[in-house]
Amino acid sequence: MLIFAHIFAGALLGLGFWHLTNDRRAVILCIIGSIIPDLIDKPLGLLFPSVLGGGRTLFHALVIILILLLFIFIFIQSKDRMLAAGVACALLLHQVLDEMWLEPENWFFPLLGPFTGYMIPDYISSYFWYEITNPFEWLCMLGTAVILVKTYRYTNDPSLKKME
Repeated sequence: MLIFAHIFAGALLGLGFWHLTNDRRAVILCIIGSIIPDLIDKPLGLLFPSVLGGGRTLFHALVIILILLLFIFIFIQSKDRMLAAGVACALLLHQVLDEMWLEPENWFFPLLGPFTGYMIPDYISSYFWYEITNPFEWLCMLGTAVILVKTYRYTNDPSLKKME
């Protein structure tokens, strides 16, 4: 899945966590959590293709979510625990949208062996143009902008703050 689709999915998830926690930071945290796997794994795959195989490795594996959840429940204070869980859910949402179950060696790493995959030749250029010309990405970008503007307007509207 392409980057703005992940960002939009994270924004939608963030709206849900905002409703649960009554904390608007959930929107931004879920957006960040939804793009972290690509922000970390793609550069690592480009730097170390012979070791990692491709762009879906460490942060596209379920083990990273388990480690994050363990960290959350040990080190995060209870008032921020739901926000941190939102980030973990956003990571999982990213993996689901990437259909990682179709790459079980990577998703269930290290249980099924080393990472597999390959990097597409001229990855950056080809995906840049694919992303720019994809109408669904433009819709996701627009949807994300609407959510962020509504979030900002909510936080700056004094009449809405009285309702909290």
